[in-house]
Amino acid sequence: MNKLILILSTFLMTVSCVAQQSAVKMQKKGNNVLVFLNGELFTEYVSGEQKPYLYPVIGPTGVSMTRNYPMKDTVKEERKDHPWHSSIYFTHGAVNGKDFWNDKSSEHKACRIVLDEIKTVDNISSDKGRIIASHKWVNGKEVYMTDTTEIHFSGDADKRIIDYKVTLHASNGDVKLGDTKEGCMAVRMHYKLRVKDMKATVINSEGLTGKKVWGQKAKWISYSNEIEGAELGITMMDNPANFRYPTPWHARDYGLCAANAFGLKYFTKDKKNVGDITLKSGEDLSFSYRLVFHKGSPKTAKVEELFNSWTTK
Repeated sequence: MNKLILILSTFLMTVSCVAQQSAVKMQKKGNNVLVFLNGELFTEYVSGEQKPYLYPVIGPTGVSMTRNYPMKDTVKEERKDHPWHSSIYFTHGAVNGKDFWNDKSSEHKACRIVLDEIKTVDNISSDKGRIIASHKWVNGKEVYMTDTTEIHFSGDADKRIIDYKVTLHASNGDVKLGDTKEGCMAVRMHYKLRVKDMKATVINSEGLTGKKVWGQKAKWISYSNEIEGAELGITMMDNPANFRYPTPWHARDYGLCAANAFGLKYFTKDKKNVGDITLKSGEDLSFSYRLVFHKGSPKTAKVEELFNSWTTK
């Protein structure tokens, strides 16, 4: 009898856990893709003029978790700095010597990551959606390299998750990925997640906090603060399969956080510790990250457990 009760209890807990997962719906809109959780907008993949990005990104309480600027200039508390910080995006500041990060500068405006094809928009399951797209990294008319980007979306009542994988292809000859702090997987956050003046908290997996997190290697990094009456956070996770794991973080106190495996000279202040690499023609390099938009602090959101469950699958 006790064994039967245990089995039934486990079954009910499993059903309850599954029931909490949000239903995901994907909707193609021209060269963009809308993502809905339980019928409400979660985010949109925007192919963009300069690079693809995700905007807006709606958290579990209905708050938009990333900065609106430069897509919209409607929130007076937002800083209007760095107009190339487009919500959530992947790019790099030194590709064959050209800057794909600061794509608004007159010198590098010809550097763009342009959509080649949206290959897949579907549901892996009722509670997980997927986009697969290919892009060309071009300077003017010259293609430096291409990529395949695969993004998964899921969530529940307490958190929303974006799994973002980019595979870079040296499809048009050798390509040099240079040492710079300006890269790569980035999020520009809600203004209340600024540590500098909004008293947000930032902590990494190694226990470092505040400005100490910049340039340091960590498995994950998390920003949190009270936003519209609830404690909310954004945690970005590096994957053990990634190049130079655990990654250094270009994590700023003004609301930018980026995982960047290439900026070794900048982060270590050692001019001999150069992070350049060259992909030979035909080679690939993949990066996988998880972004979690959660209720609560890293501790109450059980960020370390979320990281372990993601990386041990």
